Amino acid sequence: MTDPGLKKILLFDTTGKEITRFGNEGRGPGEFVDLTRFLVFQDHFYIGDRSLNRINRYNLAGEFMDNIDYRTHRGSFGEIALTDETSYVSASMGDEGSLIKWFNPVTDSSAFWGTAKGDPYIMGDLSIQNDILKRGEIPPIDINDVKLTSDGTSVYAYLTAHGLLQKYSTEGELLWEKDVNIPVNEFIFEDAVRRAGENNMPGTMASFSYITSFKVLDGDVYILSFPYEGHPRTLLRINEFGTVTGHFHIPEPQRLYFDITVNTKTQTIYLTAPEIGEVHQVKLK
Repeated sequence: MTDPGLKKILLFDTTGKEITRFGNEGRGPGEFVDLTRFLVFQDHFYIGDRSLNRINRYNLAGEFMDNIDYRTHRGSFGEIALTDETSYVSASMGDEGSLIKWFNPVTDSSAFWGTAKGDPYIMGDLSIQNDILKRGEIPPIDINDVKLTSDGTSVYAYLTAHGLLQKYSTEGELLWEKDVNIPVNEFIFEDAVRRAGENNMPGTMASFSYITSFKVLDGDVYILSFPYEGHPRTLLRINEFGTVTGHFHIPEPQRLYFDITVNTKTQTIYLTAPEIGEVHQVKLK
């Protein structure tokens, strides 16, 4: 688990007992200022720090190994997924007519993947984005936004404003695209349009997202839907061919859960509830 406030990574066993914690606030080796991304990849921990423009790599004991450069589009909020130990993909936000940018900071090489769904996003007045949304249209800040996850053999992209799931090879070839139909998405977008119409604060906009967590684990993709009052929280499991193999409702009396991981051997979900500082353990049924 990450604790951005403490600037620490905390390791627990499956009973909830803390094993160790590591990391420190600072600008030196193994330290970070803005804990933007936390990834587990090929038996290492990777900590992305957007403020310092670097990704720190640690072994599973929490010992600092090295770091690589970390460059992403400002509008992507540091969204990345690793394709190998030194390369990663990030949301390109429509640059060069694409959805994804692959980058290797060691060789300083890059490539653009996928086809943008609209014009690229240019940073500017959010009020303009809000005006577009209140007309019932997807604004440029959202139209090419993606969440990314990778297991080192494939890269998955979830187009956050469209409810689309894409699978790419690690060379950038689009293998398939599937519509991930979560019924609550329609209500989430309608609510965002309503809030945009009521928003009178200059320089701001109503925001929306259909999911809060997106992971590939042991070949399956897990997607946790965004909470919406009156609708059960949904967890989807999708196999490597794009077929939904599990559709679960998560018991949630309040809007608590933000992120998940899954122990696929024991079919156990771990859900983080950051507002109350807890992790909840739930069996898949």
